[in-house]
Amino acid sequence: MRIPDELEECGQQSLAVHEAAHAVVAWSVGLEVDFLKLERGWWSGDLIRGFIRIRGNTCEEEAVAEAAVTAAGAIAQERWLIEQGVVPSMAEGIAEYSGGHDAEDIRELTRAYGISESAARAKATTLVDQNWDKICRVGTQLHDRGRLAGRKAK
Repeated sequence: MRIPDELEECGQQSLAVHEAAHAVVAWSVGLEVDFLKLERGWWSGDLIRGFIRIRGNTCEEEAVAEAAVTAAGAIAQERWLIEQGVVPSMAEGIAEYSGGHDAEDIRELTRAYGISESAARAKATTLVDQNWDKICRVGTQLHDRGRLAGRKAK
């Protein structure tokens, strides 16, 4: 079964916003982003996945910030989908599915550093809200180009 073009386009754009949110929130907390990209994989046919690489290693002082960066993707994707008219419960499900690996990373950070997952998500929500226009701009650039070098996207 083929995904309709309109649905595929919406999915690609929402994933671009997801990855852009990771990058923009990372910049907002002082982290460096090497690149972000979208790619099609042999596993998916019509579907794409996104990647971002942030420079450096986590330390205890930065654990909440890194968890916020990680949570920002799904938060922004859900918001963008709702703004496009997707039913909120469906938008939440899509964002949770897209951010499955992110959720695992957040849980790992909370265990390793004893930070609060709810505090990280609250920080992420605040940073997404504060940077929403930039997240959307970077998401559009990523969607159109497929890959952005961290400094050029900023």
